[in-house]
Amino acid sequence: MTAIDKAIDKYDNINNLFNAKLRKKRGLIKGKIEMSHVFFDKKNDFILNILSLYKYNIIYRILFWESDSKMKDLLEKYSVGDSYVIYKSYNKKKRPGVLFIKGSCHSLDYELAKSILINHFNYELAKKPSLNMRVQIYLDCVNGEILLDIYDDRGLDLYFW
Repeated sequence: MTAIDKAIDKYDNINNLFNAKLRKKRGLIKGKIEMSHVFFDKKNDFILNILSLYKYNIIYRILFWESDSKMKDLLEKYSVGDSYVIYKSYNKKKRPGVLFIKGSCHSLDYELAKSILINHFNYELAKKPSLNMRVQIYLDCVNGEILLDIYDDRGLDLYFW
């Protein structure tokens, strides 16, 4: 049973999994990927290509500074059904809202992933459509685990263990 399978019904555990992996120091390969001088489409293509390389379980953790209804509107376009949960709502304070989306094993919902990235990157560029959010993607792969922390339009941190 994978880490995702053990935690999927317990969103506190999933949130703790993300936090623990982001703090982990030992046995970790970490890289910073600089994308500030790359055109928007190349940023999306690069991340989507990483996601499409593996057969995996996937969990998105999206930190957001928007209303719950805006986040739900984005997801309803892609028929995610009950595979997402708004774990914490954004209440106009310093702490963001937290949204989890569980992807199906062995397939990437390309249009959903692309839409999330477009909304994320467009926010920094003041383009539409956009949502104020930080995207973190956890992949439980056959040969290890990967976490992508896409902090803004300048780049991302990649963790592998």
